[in-house]
Amino acid sequence: MADISKISLPDGTTYNIKDSNALTDDLFNTPIGVTYDSEDDSSFLNSDGLPLVTHNRPILIDFGDENHMYYYMHDAYPGSTYEGCKFYSSTVTIGKIMPGTEEFMERTSLILLAINPQNGKIHFVLFKDLSDN
Repeated sequence: MADISKISLPDGTTYNIKDSNALTDDLFNTPIGVTYDSEDDSSFLNSDGLPLVTHNRPILIDFGDENHMYYYMHDAYPGSTYEGCKFYSSTVTIGKIMPGTEEFMERTSLILLAINPQNGKIHFVLFKDLSDN
């Protein structure tokens, strides 16, 4: 009897329905939320987030006072500074009230992270303002 547990996807990858991760992940790659311990100076995803990073899926990270949705871009190149990491990016709009003037300012920024799926270490590679406010 033929093995029908593997499905070929249009992008050329194979989806194995017997895979333990495939059984818990839905077909549409809905992001799974993970938390970050903002009390600690080091930047690590908790262990619940590591399987998500391994499978190149979107990640919703709770940094305590803000939630950011990060999307997988690509793996770091061998020999590069972030070898072994996966790159994720996000655009965020953050608003704040300026002290003294009480004026509300809104800024849109691009964030680029490198995450090591072996230990959950987060490297903040880039934080760039896209707005001119």
